[in-house]
Amino acid sequence: MGPATVAAAWQAGERWRLVCEAWRAGDLLVARVAPQRLPLEDPLANLPSTASALTLETDILDRLTLIEGPAGPRTTAYGMLADAINIARGRRE
Repeated sequence: MGPATVAAAWQAGERWRLVCEAWRAGDLLVARVAPQRLPLEDPLANLPSTASALTLETDILDRLTLIEGPAGPRTTAYGMLADAINIARGRRE
């Protein structure tokens, strides 16, 4: 994805974000991670660069979005430590 692709999305009132999705298809759990163009009204489109969010779509609440503030060095270090421990334990989660 180059600057022209990003600029075209911005001109259209959208922003590119890396989106992870998971859903049920019958008895299967399907997951996908891919860049997506999101409208600026979408909460995921306006996150600061190191923030993350989880949007749940339910039959009762419709869409519920939880946002984690921008990650700092402590959050990054914790994630790296957790990954190293899981690797040492032989886990691949």
